[in-house]
Amino acid sequence: MKNLLLFCLCSFLATTTFAQWEKIYDIEDNNLYIIYADKYDKLLLGAERADVYVHDKNFNFDIKSLEPYGFVSDIEFIDDNVGYLSGGCYYVFDECPANTIYKTTNGGKSWNQILNYGGTGVFTLALAGNKIFALSEYEGLVVSEDGGATWTDVTIDPNLEHGRYQEIAFVNDNEGFVMIHKQETALYKTIDGGQSWSKIYDNSQQGENFRNFTFLNEDIGFINLSKGKYLKTQDGGFSWSTFSYTTNENEFTTKITFPTPTTGYLVSFDTEEYKGYIYRTDDGGDTWSVDYTYEDGIVGDIAFTDSENGYAIVSHRMVYRRSGVPTEVVTSLELQINPNPTSDAFTIKFTPFPNGDFSLRAIDALGRVIYTSQQITAPVVVSSWNPGVYFIEVRNHKKELIGRAKMVKQP
Repeated sequence: MKNLLLFCLCSFLATTTFAQWEKIYDIEDNNLYIIYADKYDKLLLGAERADVYVHDKNFNFDIKSLEPYGFVSDIEFIDDNVGYLSGGCYYVFDECPANTIYKTTNGGKSWNQILNYGGTGVFTLALAGNKIFALSEYEGLVVSEDGGATWTDVTIDPNLEHGRYQEIAFVNDNEGFVMIHKQETALYKTIDGGQSWSKIYDNSQQGENFRNFTFLNEDIGFINLSKGKYLKTQDGGFSWSTFSYTTNENEFTTKITFPTPTTGYLVSFDTEEYKGYIYRTDDGGDTWSVDYTYEDGIVGDIAFTDSENGYAIVSHRMVYRRSGVPTEVVTSLELQINPNPTSDAFTIKFTPFPNGDFSLRAIDALGRVIYTSQQITAPVVVSSWNPGVYFIEVRNHKKELIGRAKMVKQP
């Protein structure tokens, strides 16, 4: 399930670090696991007993009880009205079915069960075009193309008889990723809307179990690790480089999310100090700084509606809100590299042409910056570069990414 932390915690928030976070909700008799927020100002909480908390504009919550036992594992919405919710149980009996999916057509005011898949465990959901993907932790993947009326089993790896299916996400209608754990933890990718999958990376190359992953787009993605580290890819998941967001090796990453291409948030937990942290980046994940610290608590899930406004579940019982003025929308540029591929040099044509101070940099497939320049229109000589794929980025004076394109260096 998505970033679900099943810790038994009974301590609460003691101190805070930044004033922009405030507690808006606190409950005593239930555990919260999943938080969903979107641009429609919709906020839902998934809890134990398969309860769904749907907020109004004043942060009062209308509670919908879907099952007497179990819990909500994921929530996804197509638009302001149509959404899907998954739930289930690990200890299955008549009143606690496993791998269930519910649908709403009125923004969460009511829910109807559309799938009871059986087995054990819960689903993680992903939406891609007109398809709904539901990944069961122990039963595998099913897909619906008719709004959940019918479902079809999907084979990810015919050689994998059993395993734990940890996470699924799509970046567009065709490209998606699944993480599976058996003897190794492996990342699988589809480029045809889920019809076929191929393994592109596994932890035998890293030597550490992956926790879950996040993709910004078809190229840039992150895998969560322990010891204050994460992996980052620049080429759609085929190669990864290790980065540190802190020097504290007692922290492990639980979630990374990007509400904008440049602004992202990372959640971690210090196992020695028993502290939860939220980090923030404004340069696409190159550097991170602490945005919030929870004393004697843990952040179970976060969700953001834009670069400055979002929500967090703390110690399974509290909801905190981050408030701020959204950053200025960055105008995206279309970069045209000519010639491409090239073995000698290239120039960049911009649409539209940017005004102001900008910088250019080239990143190799391992995520290393191998070239920087303040002259964004001058020819870039690449004759000494190794053959391969490079990513050419243009950033403004705030270091915000405003344009990106692939360049192929030929021998």
